[in-house]
Amino acid sequence: MIKKALVENFLRLNGIPMDAKDEIIRSALIEARWHEDDVEVALLVLKGNRQNDTVEVTAARQLFHSDARIAPETLSSLLGVTVNIDSNQLYAVYQDDDKYEPVAHPALMTLFLIAGAFVVGLAMMYVMKIGLFHQPVEHFIF
Repeated sequence: MIKKALVENFLRLNGIPMDAKDEIIRSALIEARWHEDDVEVALLVLKGNRQNDTVEVTAARQLFHSDARIAPETLSSLLGVTVNIDSNQLYAVYQDDDKYEPVAHPALMTLFLIAGAFVVGLAMMYVMKIGLFHQPVEHFIF
């Protein structure tokens, strides 16, 4: 989430007054290679109605235009309901998803390998005309 202090520091370091026109700020941010969505969010944060130095619209735009995790407090304020989970629990849920590996996976792979070897063996016997595909030659004695 883009905080107002970040945008203000950027403007101060680049010598741009806080009350500059949106076009000047936008051009400075684009020149600094900010993404277009982030430029719009920064302008909203700088000029918009603030609530704890953030804008609700900012959080919503970043939620839909990002794959980053969102803090439970921000999610709670966006949804308008209480989210009863802290960041540590959320992190634990993401970690637990990775450690489960299905037990059937190695057994299934072994079964496929054995079946594949059997099919390849049958194909080789067919091509070489040996084993099941052997045709005995009858010898005629004159």
